Amino acid sequence: MNWISIAKDLPLHGKTQTTCPENCGSGEKLSVNHSIKSYWCNCYRCGYTDSEFKGKQTLTELTRIQQLNEAAESLELTLELPSDFTEELPRHARMWLFKAGITPTLWKKHGIGYSQKLDRVVLPVYEGGSLIWYQCRALQAGQKPKYLQPAYDRSSVMFKVVKDNTDKVVVVEDILSAIRVGELINTISLLGTKITTAQAAMLGKYNEVVTWLDADKAGRQGAYKIRKTLGLVTNVSNIVTPLDPKELSNKEIKEKLCQ
Repeated sequence: MNWISIAKDLPLHGKTQTTCPENCGSGEKLSVNHSIKSYWCNCYRCGYTDSEFKGKQTLTELTRIQQLNEAAESLELTLELPSDFTEELPRHARMWLFKAGITPTLWKKHGIGYSQKLDRVVLPVYEGGSLIWYQCRALQAGQKPKYLQPAYDRSSVMFKVVKDNTDKVVVVEDILSAIRVGELINTISLLGTKITTAQAAMLGKYNEVVTWLDADKAGRQGAYKIRKTLGLVTNVSNIVTPLDPKELSNKEIKEKLCQ
């Protein structure tokens, strides 16, 4: 049986090993995988690789997404990470993070993990080493809602990548953008676009606040609200880019910060 036939027999996100078609040696060294968009293989010995695009989602995959969505509707998350939380991320979760420029070093540094039951990347928020919040981000097309999070008051919660100084801070919307920009400068994610009174009080200690929210209507309104709220207590400036910070290269992020 060739590798593509083996891949098509695997469940979604399944993987196995078989012999390499290049006959590069004995043993089953060819990794065969079934991902959301394709079937693919890679030989650990000789480097042989191949893939086949799947096109539209199969009925099995659509059914799985429907089941995930139905379960999400009645799910009530507590302030504890999902019981099956793991830092061993499957390929489709790793690929989603890679697209945002999040390397293994970064996701391990910030404790990012995965829940197989939810089929979501788990983005924890820590304060002083203690978990205070987390988001579970959908990975599949058609999976709703985009984020699952605890049903608790988060008016004072922010995801912070900050040093021990209060000179300047960049405010972004999402956690992954905060991680990317935070490699260069103090950065805080509001976990959205709307600033709360408690968040404003914490941001007011910085000598300069730079907003870098999405370029859509919600992002523009959010940046305006921050400027209006903090403009009397600190300097506020704004960066606008067509793409989210996490979608830019490190060089592009640095250039925007230096403008």
